[in-house]
Amino acid sequence: NANRPVELKELARALRNDVDLIYEYVHDNIRTTFMYGLQKGALGAMIDQSGTPFDQAHLMVELLRESGYSARYKAGTIQLDAAEVNAWLGVSNSTAAQAIFRDGGIPLDYNGSGPLYTIAHVWVEVTIPGSTCNATCWFDPSYKAHTFTSPLNLESLMGWAPTSFPPRIPAVSWCSP
Repeated sequence: NANRPVELKELARALRNDVDLIYEYVHDNIRTTFMYGLQKGALGAMIDQSGTPFDQAHLMVELLRESGYSARYKAGTIQLDAAEVNAWLGVSNSTAAQAIFRDGGIPLDYNGSGPLYTIAHVWVEVTIPGSTCNATCWFDPSYKAHTFTSPLNLESLMGWAPTSFPPRIPAVSWCSP
């Protein structure tokens, strides 16, 4: 496509026009912003290294199309259980998870049992001739498990201890006669 930005053309070429490398690039390098709809588009997501699920799908579709594949968006709903939502969002309670989706305008149905969450979502469908998934494969580059890490202990990292600081000077009151 002559109208496709040169940055996307070059990225597809750098990823060797390979479906798996394109998916890995978008999945591993573009942080998910939990908002509904297209916000930045493919180029904006690539530049900012972040984007909504729609932005990430747009980036992946554009890279796939530039690589000669027949790719399209698939919009619908997905059902996730509490563990899947917690892993994706990095939260551990349903009130916080629902707030993240709703604050981003993401249509959500929370039923409290079974698959707890049904959310409006978008993913990528690509036709891959001679592939193991019968020529049609689906990818969701925006679903990434959150990595939980222990908080940093700044006191030990900086070599501080409670005795490293001078004693606190009491507050002084000034009164006029």
